[in-house]
Amino acid sequence: MFYMFQDEVYKACFRCGISSIRMEENIEIAQVMDHSRQKTSKVTFNSGNLMTSCSCKLFERLGILCKHAICVLNARQVTKIPEYYILDRWTKEATKRPIFDMHGNFLEECRKMNTTTKMLGEVWSEIFNCVGLAEGNEENLQQFLDNLRDFSKNLVEKGKCVPMTKTQEMELFVGPSASSNLNIQNPIPSKNKGKRHRIVGEKEAAIEQSQKPKRKCKACGAYDYHDSRNCPNKTTT
Repeated sequence: MFYMFQDEVYKACFRCGISSIRMEENIEIAQVMDHSRQKTSKVTFNSGNLMTSCSCKLFERLGILCKHAICVLNARQVTKIPEYYILDRWTKEATKRPIFDMHGNFLEECRKMNTTTKMLGEVWSEIFNCVGLAEGNEENLQQFLDNLRDFSKNLVEKGKCVPMTKTQEMELFVGPSASSNLNIQNPIPSKNKGKRHRIVGEKEAAIEQSQKPKRKCKACGAYDYHDSRNCPNKTTT
């Protein structure tokens, strides 16, 4: 998503331009021309709250600002993307948010594990951050690895660390465990037997025939795609 948004910013700067602007009830309506596609999009802009809306509906479909809206924001000297256009699902904090059911109720299982899950996410974030900072220096990487091994050894010696199973790790991230009452039935067996061959068209058959090597026909002596059994020059008795 970062590279997709980066591409939209690039196109807004070098491939888009505002062809006209008009005012309707304190709302600016701009016609933005996409020079690469020779297509015009309509963008509405509210200078009071920096809200934009584009006719291409990219933000409604994918959740990122389109090049047309970015072009208008750039023309109005808006140097920072408004926070309401930065959705939680595109940030590294997405997994730390509470989980709700389809009716908007906060899941009780997530309430109990929300603190642990949040802390676990912060730990992983710090680990990846340290790896990114130290990856260019072998000495720093070795020191970071030694520290992790020492900490792991201390936890095992204290007896406070019990390795989790894969199921427990998934439940820690997802939340509630799978229900034991499953109503999934076996699929209905198919009554078809054997392999069904599709019908090959004349054009495809001719292409396959042309790719085969020619052979000598004993009946007519010519090199072709037939033999003595199906030779067209074979006389019938």
